[in-house]
Amino acid sequence: MSAEAAMSGEAALSRTKRELATCDERLRQIAEEALRHIPFRVVQGHRGEEDQNDAVAKGRSKTPWPESKHNSRPSLAFDFIPGAGGEVDWNDTEAFSFVAGALSLAAKQSGLLLRWGGDWNMNGKTRDQKFHDYGHVEVASGPE
Repeated sequence: MSAEAAMSGEAALSRTKRELATCDERLRQIAEEALRHIPFRVVQGHRGEEDQNDAVAKGRSKTPWPESKHNSRPSLAFDFIPGAGGEVDWNDTEAFSFVAGALSLAAKQSGLLLRWGGDWNMNGKTRDQKFHDYGHVEVASGPE
């Protein structure tokens, strides 16, 4: 079980706040709005060089340092997991999709274009993606 999955609700909320503090204000605002409607935890905002290289080495990211939106200060991306605490079912793509939908709606309402790691090309389909990062969102300038 990962450290994220083992966290209590209070510890997870504290980590969410800490990680969101490393993010662009617009991302913080949409996360806070989405959290009013659906429970999720932010597990990583800014990612330094060592963490980014590790994420690439482990296959969790395709983007090398310093090109990831996680690498900017403030971060233009964050990673999340569904739920307020407890076990995470990494294969429950619906749970990740629900959170991504709440984040996308909050972003749209604020005028921010958001890209989700389950739909990189932003066409509303997940099955045409070569790399799925269901727990990732980032500020987008347009479809990839």
